[in-house]
Amino acid sequence: MERKEFTLPAKQLKAALCFVAKKDLRTYLHGVHIDPDRNQIEATDGHSLFSATSVYPLQELEEMIIMVDGAIPADADVARLHIVENEHQQLDCCEEPSGYIWFEDMDGQPILKPNGIKSSCLFRLISGDYPDVSMILSNLRQSPTSGISIDPRLMGNVAKACVALDAGNAVSLEFCGNNNAIRIQLKNNDLMPETTILVMPLRDEAEATQASAA
Repeated sequence: MERKEFTLPAKQLKAALCFVAKKDLRTYLHGVHIDPDRNQIEATDGHSLFSATSVYPLQELEEMIIMVDGAIPADADVARLHIVENEHQQLDCCEEPSGYIWFEDMDGQPILKPNGIKSSCLFRLISGDYPDVSMILSNLRQSPTSGISIDPRLMGNVAKACVALDAGNAVSLEFCGNNNAIRIQLKNNDLMPETTILVMPLRDEAEATQASAA
């Protein structure tokens, strides 16, 4: 990767992190996918999916999967990522250098911690073939749905994404059949482009029992 510094929209990155996998053996699902060709920021854990048109143009970047190690401040608007070429900072699942993220507001002022230190966290670039999100979205068709069971924790992630994006409380739900994902459109505002979230239904009683017990 030639570009050592680049900028991402902090609120969209924070929202996408609600949908990354935590324990999946497919390490590439632990990160947020940056798709410069479609100007999309994406994440999925295999049970839910997040896809948003980036506030900032991504065309000058390479495709990448970013695993963020740390919290993104709620009042951050800009995430400035700096890649450090230091092999000692790499994880086993990383073939590219890791780096640091600094956060700023819309005026370019750094976001500070209560102790006055600039807010920052680590990130790592993960290798892997990310799922084709555009194909997943295009294959969904609205369909009558008689009843559907979902994991309430996934809907909790939708609520967290709404908070991260300042998207308000209104969302639009589109049902695509009893066995297909629910398509959720977040209410757009003047600053945030279209955002789509998919939530998969629970497939059987065993999954439903596991979700309620978690």
